[in-house]
Formats: sequence, structure tokens, C-alpha cells
Amino acid sequence: MQASIDYVGFANAISESQASFRSVMEALSRPGRAVTLPVLPASPTGFPAGMAAIALTLTDYETPVWFDEKLRAIDEVRRFIAFHTNAPVISEPSEASFAFSLEAKSLPDLGLFAQGSLEFPDRSTTLVVEVASLTGGLPIKLQGPGIESIQSIEPTSLPADFAERLTHNRELFPCGVDIILSAGETIVGLPRSVRVLEG
Repeated sequence: MQASIDYVGFANAISESQASFRSVMEALSRPGRAVTLPVLPASPTGFPAGMAAIALTLTDYETPVWFDEKLRAIDEVRRFIAFHTNAPVISEPSEASFAFSLEAKSLPDLGLFAQGSLEFPDRSTTLVVEVASLTGGLPIKLQGPGIESIQSIEPTSLPADFAERLTHNRELFPCGVDIILSAGETIVGLPRSVRVLEG
């Protein structure tokens, strides 16, 4: 692959990926709270820069990656990932360490992704979903570790049963998937430990 690839990713790969990693960890440790990614990389058309930042930060040659149909159709996204992280792109979501979806409205059932096991709960998928906005949708109230009392989120463009999916995901704890919602440079973490309040 030519080193002159158009999409250079982070300008300073080490320091900028470290800064992004801290932001991702903050989002997952404080569920439902919006966190701004400090640096956005240059990325292929059709691959949102915030999502690309997460991919560059978290994936490597040992982390199988799954893309939804829309992302799989963009050849430059595959080349971008191969050039920067060498993460294998796979077709089976159940084998993915990380999964990326642009089609939030048609998000697959969470049970299709790797759930981990009681012995190895970390062997599950982290799912990154691009949404139109993190505000303006139907509110979902959350409780759990990292939330002082109650945290409310209002993401748009997700399936109507997204809150129910989160509830089922929590029932599988310590198994289940971790979710990161991304909208531009802002992310919200929804780890498997989060609980959805009814009403």
C-alpha cells in the first residue's frame, strides 16, 4: 500500500490517539455524559471523523472489526483501516472486537455481536454507532456505576426499541456489549453496566 494515501489519520498519531483514548475511557466510565473528542483525524469521505478517531484509537491487528453494509461499501474505509491499524475486517459480527455502524435506525440486534463469557467477559464487542444527534430524541433515563443519580440521554435516529435493547443487554451482565454513540466530535458511552429506568 502506498504511503501517500490521501487520508493521513491523526497528524501526531501517538499523542492524539492517547488523547482520544482518554476521552473514550471517560465516556465509558461516565455513562450518558457527552464527551468531546479532542482531536479529529483526516478520514475518508463517508467515514465520520469522530468514528474514525475511535477506530484509530482502539483497533489494531489483533482486534477484528465489523462494518455495517454502508461502511463495507466504501473501499476507502477498508484501505484507511488497513493502512493505519491493520485490523482485520470480518463479516461475522459475533467475531468482532469492535463494530461500526452508520445505519443507526437499522442497528442489528445486540445479541448478534460477541457477548463475552463469565470467564472472559472482556471478549465482547464494543459497538460504535453514528447518530444524527445526541439531543432532541426521546429521553432515556440511566442509572448505574459512574452515574451519581440519574443521567438522561436523548439520541436521535436509533431504533424505537433501543431502550429495551439496553435493558436486555444489562440483564446479561457481566456479559453483553459496550456501546459508544457518536455524533460528530461528541460521544456518549453506554457500557453494559448501565440500567434503563422505566417511565
